[in-house]
Amino acid sequence: MASNGIFVGNSSSALEQFEQWLGQDVDYVRVHGGKANWTDFVSSLGYVANQFENSGRDFLWSVPLIVQGATLADGADGDYNNYYVAAALKVLENSPDDEPIYVRTGEEFNGGWFEWAAEGKEQDFIDTYRNFVDSFRSVSDRFVFEWNVNIGQNMDPATAYPGDDYVDIIGMDFYWDTRWDPSDPQQAWDHMVSREYGLQWLEDFAAAHGKPTAYSEWGVKSDDAEEYMQSAAEWFESHNVLYQAYWNSDSAYEGKLSDGSYPITGDAYREFFGVDDGIITPDPIPDPIPEPVPDPGPGPEDRGEFSPDSVVVELWDASTDTKVATITEGALLDASLLGDYDLTVVVTAAAGGYLDGQIGSVTLDFDNGEYHRIESVSPYALFGDSSGDYYSAGVDLLGSGGSHEISLDFHTLSGGGGGLLGSLDLQFTVGDAPAPEPRTETGTDPGEDQAAVDMLGVDIELWSAVTNKKVTDLGEGDSYDASYFNSGNNTIIVSTGDDSPFDGVVRSVIFSIDGEQIQIESVRPFAMFGDRKGDLWGGIDMNDGSHEVEIDFYSGPQGNGDLLTSYSLSIELTGELAYVEQVTVDSPYLDMI
Repeated sequence: MASNGIFVGNSSSALEQFEQWLGQDVDYVRVHGGKANWTDFVSSLGYVANQFENSGRDFLWSVPLIVQGATLADGADGDYNNYYVAAALKVLENSPDDEPIYVRTGEEFNGGWFEWAAEGKEQDFIDTYRNFVDSFRSVSDRFVFEWNVNIGQNMDPATAYPGDDYVDIIGMDFYWDTRWDPSDPQQAWDHMVSREYGLQWLEDFAAAHGKPTAYSEWGVKSDDAEEYMQSAAEWFESHNVLYQAYWNSDSAYEGKLSDGSYPITGDAYREFFGVDDGIITPDPIPDPIPEPVPDPGPGPEDRGEFSPDSVVVELWDASTDTKVATITEGALLDASLLGDYDLTVVVTAAAGGYLDGQIGSVTLDFDNGEYHRIESVSPYALFGDSSGDYYSAGVDLLGSGGSHEISLDFHTLSGGGGGLLGSLDLQFTVGDAPAPEPRTETGTDPGEDQAAVDMLGVDIELWSAVTNKKVTDLGEGDSYDASYFNSGNNTIIVSTGDDSPFDGVVRSVIFSIDGEQIQIESVRPFAMFGDRKGDLWGGIDMNDGSHEVEIDFYSGPQGNGDLLTSYSLSIELTGELAYVEQVTVDSPYLDMI
């Protein structure tokens, strides 16, 4: 019979609660790695394993095929193989026994919601998947790979099958939702089995390739599922199913049973899956033969030695998840610009630096033990976070000012374990520091010369509020296609770069068009019509002709404090300039969502 797995989120207490409710232990816990960026891709695997380190349960690993901003085309070319090797090492490190390690990657590729969606890019998906498998096999022959589809969809999954040499298990995710599936439980189950690319298709396809099957995610959103649960249990038992994992969570799909949300369905699940009737871990399938893999690229030994430049240390506002200031050794931070923020310290590895992709955990200490934390997932925040949503400690971190010290230790393993990659002590002072003045060579109104804006490290850009993507730069005296400005779906964004004297001190921006004030923005990104953590709102509606865009930068929130500088740009709108093309560049602000 199939082994019994479960997804409960990243919480050992949720697992304990579920097993108490079920009346027995599960065989496996499904854990998911992160995909915010490549650092998260590697370090999150240690984090999720650490959440269940004392549970005694084995894992069913879900490892993303690529991360946000990456492409299947680059994956097919082998550009990400070094990250795959690093991830394999992290998974192996958290799988201490000699049993097979079950890894699912590229799940639900036949849908359109993940970065690795394969429709129209089938060969790139196949090649990326093969590179992933080859890289993992170069680390250990214990890895066993599940190729996973979502039930139904329009795409024939077989067109993206990587081949029998790269697939050990053929899996499927399926969820019953009465909004589009039959409401009758038996009719719903029959539909799951017989629909195009449904359960029967999966079993037939797997049998044709001589592979066992798995159902890595399944769930129900109904309290009338007794027959459905019985049919599922019988299906798993009567077919060559290696393991199945119910989605006992309300994250992304409200299928949690153990909290009593669906009491009748919950009782049925416990009846068919909670009685200890001799369920055992399946016999391991034969270990795959390792294949040669390309050189994964430079390791940390090729990146020089640890130095302060290996690390980025910043103050962030936990209430808005926005950066406030960068902390460097000996820095003087203006107390007037920090007093009303809910501050935390955030540490990341410098991109391409010695620590990039190597950190297992960071020990953060503020003011010699006043606040202390060990973080195992990037970004490493003094008071913790959830994927960049920073937690508040409800304390006045900097007090009334004065000198402060941050001590950091970087470890190779999660939880402060393993070897020490390096240590850093930073001392800084909070006091009365004047807001920086614009560079004298640019003056206070660089609108007459676009080069002056560039010299100050300020970018003024047109963005689509529909796609959250950049359309074009805005420059003094330039002409633009009026359709970009009269659709009501675009906005203007202003940002200051690290090389700008205003970086970290601008607290608000006032936008005006043709002398009429449009918006006061006090949180980055500074967007003319506002946003919700990078999800932009549109509103531009301007006619053909000449227009004046005015932007004022202030040192205080809501247009208060000192006026740091003002920009005024004259632009010309016509209906014929189709050469201004939309640039499909991912928003640098979306990491803040």
